Amino acid sequence: MFSLTFTLRQHTPIIHFQHEQEGATLRATEVKPKLDRFIIEKMGGTDIAKQLHPDWFKSDKPALDYKLTIRAEGEPKKYIITSRLANGEPSQQQVLERQGYNCLAISPYFAQEKEIGELFNKNNRSFSAKPDFDQRISALNTIGLLHNTDIKLIIQTNHFALRKFLETEIKRFFISENFGTRQSKGFGIFLVKNTSDSEIESSLIENNSITGIFKLSNNSSIARKFEFITEKYSLLKRGQGEIRNMRGDIINTYQKSKLWEFYCKNGSIGWEKKKIKIFLKTNHSNVFNGLASYNNSKRMDSCNTDTSDYQYIRALLGLSEQYEFKQASNNKLKVLIKDNLKNLPDINGEPNPLKKEAVDRFKSPIRFLLTDTAIFLVTYPIPRDLSKYLDATNKEMDREFNFKCEGIATNNSFNLTIPDNFDLPSFLSSTNLFGKNLKS
Repeated sequence: MFSLTFTLRQHTPIIHFQHEQEGATLRATEVKPKLDRFIIEKMGGTDIAKQLHPDWFKSDKPALDYKLTIRAEGEPKKYIITSRLANGEPSQQQVLERQGYNCLAISPYFAQEKEIGELFNKNNRSFSAKPDFDQRISALNTIGLLHNTDIKLIIQTNHFALRKFLETEIKRFFISENFGTRQSKGFGIFLVKNTSDSEIESSLIENNSITGIFKLSNNSSIARKFEFITEKYSLLKRGQGEIRNMRGDIINTYQKSKLWEFYCKNGSIGWEKKKIKIFLKTNHSNVFNGLASYNNSKRMDSCNTDTSDYQYIRALLGLSEQYEFKQASNNKLKVLIKDNLKNLPDINGEPNPLKKEAVDRFKSPIRFLLTDTAIFLVTYPIPRDLSKYLDATNKEMDREFNFKCEGIATNNSFNLTIPDNFDLPSFLSSTNLFGKNLKS
């Protein structure tokens, strides 16, 4: 039996659903399938790998014959990770920190806002922990964990050549992958100890599956790095709303989505948000007039060139389940979004087989990698089946997404396609938010 031991260092919290377990850390059950796939791809694919080393495979399945164990010493730091926490004296963040939890209060993670809000009592402009705080926080599905001590990765195998391959490639593997929930947004980063930024840059440039690499020097805290990612990614995809502090002073002014600006300038394509408002204004003026003032006709998002070509462009950076618009009544208008293939009628009482071709989500084409001194933004190809599908005759068709306005009984929906041939690295370069593409 041949054995290898590597020392890993954790750079960002992993969002963990088994946070209450003793020794909870990076899970071998998540690492091994990714490492298997990485090795097989390095060798040219499953068929070639099996021809070269049939003894490396346990069975017909693409699982390689080695055992992987991960051990972390000591207790990790626990992080409450949210997209926002309420200010006050004390604030929600101060209360959490007094209870022994670290906070990433502004981050690209939105899953548990309601449950986190219910941890607190509110008295005027101050917060305190509820009497059953410990019980409530233990019930959270996910908490961020970060080990400041070394993490040992132990690999055991009967195959000397496989051992040598793993020894050579393990650094590159961890450079290529994040782990846990919201991994594309910079959570769950583990690197072999003493991996330098220059090694990361070289490894990413050599990776043929990567289309773009952007690097920003940044030696700020983890919290500040995630604030930066949250702000810049939001500006890319959604734009940025007007932000005021507790006194009502404007901190950040309204800014348009960089994706919207890119298509408006380069393709004269309007985006789905304006299409929704035009649809409401044309067909349901009472609903449109009931939108909060900043959503109404005073801000109808006009391109320099008028266009009748509206597409679902925000999907290029990730599919959404819905749009929400604030209404003057303080309610929200929800516009639900789903692949229109899901709406196909049955055939002779049986589900239409094309329904299986519908997509709910796709892997983000952007991944953030954080180190002590840098933020890397890495881009990957956008799969063609995001915008296309094959019909029953094997003909390529445009995929359409249905936008349905909740609470409106009739004439309540329309369909939009997704643009073809989107050059993500060129788009990012045009924004000047992340510097130049190191792979261009």
